[in-house]
Amino acid sequence: MATSTDGTCTARGYSSPLAELRGKLRAMIRQKLAERTGRPKARMGWSVVGYAHAVVVRGRLRLVGWPVWADIPFGDLSAVPGGEPVMEFLTELWNRGELRFEDADAAHIDLARRRPLDVLPGHPVELPAPQCWGRYPRNDLKLARFRPKTNPLGLPLKKGRMVGAITPKLILDEIDDADEVSSDGESI
Repeated sequence: MATSTDGTCTARGYSSPLAELRGKLRAMIRQKLAERTGRPKARMGWSVVGYAHAVVVRGRLRLVGWPVWADIPFGDLSAVPGGEPVMEFLTELWNRGELRFEDADAAHIDLARRRPLDVLPGHPVELPAPQCWGRYPRNDLKLARFRPKTNPLGLPLKKGRMVGAITPKLILDEIDDADEVSSDGESI
């Protein structure tokens, strides 16, 4: 559900049933976080540092009951593997009250400041390795790419071919002997 400027709820279209489940679970968690912290604009942090800072340190809460035993990693719900069954399972845990927010004690808040990874409710989502070298290069480097000679799509026109031969078809015997080099690297 999305809220308009006057605070009323409006219907929201989702691209898939999985996106709808994720959106509704996010909304329920965000609503409970805002209710428990007393801040209507409180946001749930899904990254390691985001959770530790936004929820534990600033909100003085902690998320209890994350299903570590089911091997569901904690992170942004779009990155959690498993699809609809996992989202339905997490939603059911939230609705039953097994997955909930509890007050964080001073030791837990101090631990969140020093070692954010240790206060996560579960193990973090394993993301693919970053492409620090840039995006993958094309696999057709140095190959001709099709470009139409006419201009149907408003693309730049193809450059014309060179007129004439690049090298002569036969080499005459009248080559200057001073310019010729032998295979030993010595001049003839």
